[in-house]
Amino acid sequence: MKRNIVLALFCSIFLLTLAVIPGTSVQAADVAVYDTVKYCNVPAVNPGDPSYSEMAAEQNTYGFSCQYKFEYWLAETFILEEEASIKSVELFAYQTNSGTTPTFTGVYLMIYDGNPADGANLIWGDEVTNLFDSAEFTGCYRVVYGIRNAERPIMKIVVDISKGTSPELKLAAGTYWLAFSLDGSLASGPWGIPNILETTYTAGTAIQRVDGGWNNIKDGQTGVQASIPLRLLAEGKQPQTAPPAPVVAALTDTSVTLEVIAGAEYRLDDGAWQTDPGFTGLTPNTTYKFYARLAETATHLASPASPATEATTLKSPQAAPPAPVVAALTDTSVTLEAITGAEYRLNDGAWQTDPGFTGLIPNTTYKFYARLAETATHMASPASPATEATTLKSPQVAPPAPVVATLTDTSVTLEVIAGAEYRLNDGAWQTDPGFTGLTPNTTYKLYARLAETATHMASPESPATEATTLKSSQTEPDETQPEDTIPKTGESSGHYPWLALLLISASGLIFLTRKKRISQQGD
Repeated sequence: MKRNIVLALFCSIFLLTLAVIPGTSVQAADVAVYDTVKYCNVPAVNPGDPSYSEMAAEQNTYGFSCQYKFEYWLAETFILEEEASIKSVELFAYQTNSGTTPTFTGVYLMIYDGNPADGANLIWGDEVTNLFDSAEFTGCYRVVYGIRNAERPIMKIVVDISKGTSPELKLAAGTYWLAFSLDGSLASGPWGIPNILETTYTAGTAIQRVDGGWNNIKDGQTGVQASIPLRLLAEGKQPQTAPPAPVVAALTDTSVTLEVIAGAEYRLDDGAWQTDPGFTGLTPNTTYKFYARLAETATHLASPASPATEATTLKSPQAAPPAPVVAALTDTSVTLEAITGAEYRLNDGAWQTDPGFTGLIPNTTYKFYARLAETATHMASPASPATEATTLKSPQVAPPAPVVATLTDTSVTLEVIAGAEYRLNDGAWQTDPGFTGLTPNTTYKLYARLAETATHMASPESPATEATTLKSSQTEPDETQPEDTIPKTGESSGHYPWLALLLISASGLIFLTRKKRISQQGD
């Protein structure tokens, strides 16, 4: 039980210590919009122990005079990243030997639009209005190197902006200068303390007004310009109005980039918010919803989401396939080898998914192309290189056996068959249906076939037709007629007595000659 109580007490003291160590605000209702409080560099060893703002061994300046009664002012620059309505300012100073009870009674503050040493304009505040709100011990003491004492307890002095002649201090984003002067009940000080910077020789930007003139404040030993801690607080985070729907700046098949909106973050569908307006790794040809909102800042809440902007990614490109390969070829068709996901085209015709092309002209050369077809997520590819293919010539059916039109002893002429050519026995084919110079009374075989054309092959030969040439005719001998050689001496009914006598004489002569030959041969 005791252990738990001690632990609880330790945690409480530790949290209290954090509350008073510079760098944390004790006004939880407000939000720091600018904070360069870095003066306490030696934290407490144990809960309840003091912390210290210990100067380096090379330094010798505890603080810088800002006594109001002597018209001493300190000034430091500050930067606002965005517009803010300042509610209060926290300054850090001490009066020597004040103890831990604050002795501050007044604070005077002015805001310039630039360095007052350069003649900048006063834009808020004056030299006469006391804006003191409160002061409290920070738990930290300003000490020289190597000596830890409690002579200079550092107080946090709160400036109430609402007490000014202009009760509101609304500043746009930009660079400003804040000048202040303090009043207290003790003779020493007030003294503004410097920040502890990265190194002893890191220069700050603080200046001091003495006798109406501004000059840099420097450590008395190193001569390095000092920095003054400032904390500006605004009221609790303000709401922001939702921005308009984002605008698409660039679009690909797998990415969408939105136009940048100052101070915004972006979301895809119901995903997480991101500061990058680009979204990658998306699915091609898919519609997404994009939102924007003004991001949360030190002074503002994140705005509501904007209306959605719908954007559809492009389809992905595809590389052209190689030239298609002919799988089959006829006189009126060409079939290509199938390519997965492809479509095909003949010459300048339409694309088709069927790799077969029909109704073509025989013996004609065509160009064939392939491309990968458009899909739900991909664009059609460019066309492949062309493949040339020439259709075959068409076959023809053999005609019937030829018919003999005329026949002689030395020739045969066949009836004409349109588009045909003819052959005698095993001879050569000819387009003339007539065959001459044949041998009389000789049998021949005659054939026909449809001749080859630009688009058709020669047909098979027809069945044979046999034809026998005629026998040749002979010419009668030339005989002399009696009446042409023997003069006619008279007429009597067409009878010639002298002719009869001549015939009888000739017959007798023949008989005698034959008898003589028989007698010569003997028995």
